[in-house]
Amino acid sequence: MNLNKFFICIILIAAVTNLKAQLEMGTHFMRGLWQSNYTNPALFPEAQLVIALPNVFNDLYFSDITYNDLVKTDETGETFVDLRGISSQLSDQNFLREVPVVNTLGVAFRTEDFFVSLSHAIRGNAYLKYPKNLISLLAEGNAQFIGQPIEIAPDLNISTFHEISLGLGYQVNEYLAIGTRIKLLSGITNLSSAEDGRIRMLTQEDAYQINITSNYTVNSSRFLNYDGFSELDLDPDFGNGLGNGFLQGNTSIGLDLGARLNVGRLDVALSILDIGQLSWDESVENYRYIGEYDYDGIDIENILLDEETGIVIADTLREIFQADVGSRSYKTSLGTRMYLSSTYILTSTWRVGAVAYVENYRGEWFPAAGVNIQGRPNQFIEFGVLYSYRDKRFDNLGINLGLKLGPLQIIAASDNVISAIDIGNANSANFRVGVNLALGRVEGAVDVDNISNQDDFFR
Repeated sequence: MNLNKFFICIILIAAVTNLKAQLEMGTHFMRGLWQSNYTNPALFPEAQLVIALPNVFNDLYFSDITYNDLVKTDETGETFVDLRGISSQLSDQNFLREVPVVNTLGVAFRTEDFFVSLSHAIRGNAYLKYPKNLISLLAEGNAQFIGQPIEIAPDLNISTFHEISLGLGYQVNEYLAIGTRIKLLSGITNLSSAEDGRIRMLTQEDAYQINITSNYTVNSSRFLNYDGFSELDLDPDFGNGLGNGFLQGNTSIGLDLGARLNVGRLDVALSILDIGQLSWDESVENYRYIGEYDYDGIDIENILLDEETGIVIADTLREIFQADVGSRSYKTSLGTRMYLSSTYILTSTWRVGAVAYVENYRGEWFPAAGVNIQGRPNQFIEFGVLYSYRDKRFDNLGINLGLKLGPLQIIAASDNVISAIDIGNANSANFRVGVNLALGRVEGAVDVDNISNQDDFFR
């Protein structure tokens, strides 16, 4: 792959696979469903036996820009990536994030006092933090930065992994429930830059001489095939899913913790999720670029606009950028998350709630907060409406819906339905869909939704 294609590949990673935290606020309020347990292991399902059939979740976010800002159509009807158009809209540092999850299968059993679950999921976790200067450089060339040193290193982490979870919960008394989830993690693929990597570029005022100072490392496990700038293949092999990487090295342990305090019509819940790190030790390659490089007469804009010039420059850069290739194991963050929420029972049909959320990922904090109203007009349907602040925006309206057909529970939820209506002008998208089989019902002193009702949705 020549350098032209390399830069385009980076753009596509930024624009298409941009990956954010597994933030579920609407599902969190669907109490009595196993899916709410994903957000707090102390929220138990009402049924005695639950079989969770495949559930699909996705959460996507990119800062400052939307799809319509990035992708344009020319006079011939062809679409193109408009880097020039977005460079003026970006902040000094920008984020792209997405978390796709496929919960393949799970089974859970509950008594009056105890809850046990076992489940499997395939999770993705991707993150890209990139400086505005990098996009401006790709869009307009380096002439705009003559005599001005700029930082252009992106911070990148893309992971896919298996997760086998053993959940344990205990109803301590009529007021307090606690829960934990121990997770065996088995990495499929990873591509990540080492944290705090730097690439500094200075274009001299005489003859466009470029000076590059680099202390930058890219780590790969089953993802990257690289031979300098002229040969680069991204081979994440996502399609193999269940088979690829399953208990084949790259193993580590994660932990979730949760508690729920219930007093009359009011409950308060707290959880800390994804404590731990992913370990990468299989098919590992480390590419370290450390040193100072000088080159005369290069105009970065030509790399994108002139295929032949790009080939020449790629060959030259391959000669001066020699990677120190190693095979050292490394670790990446899971992204520890926290939920603090409260709900209040208004009537036998309605309850209201509020939630605060925060995630720390590679040293950055991502907060969110929302308010919810949840209704259950009869034994066949439950629905809720969520209004939330997240990603520096207040225009997030979410809806969740549960349908009960005998033992079958059908779940659909989104924290931002506006993005589905006007996806081109949205900077985030979030949804979960799934099916459960729920059998029996725990008739203990504590009812999950605080309402003892023969027509209970979860009965």
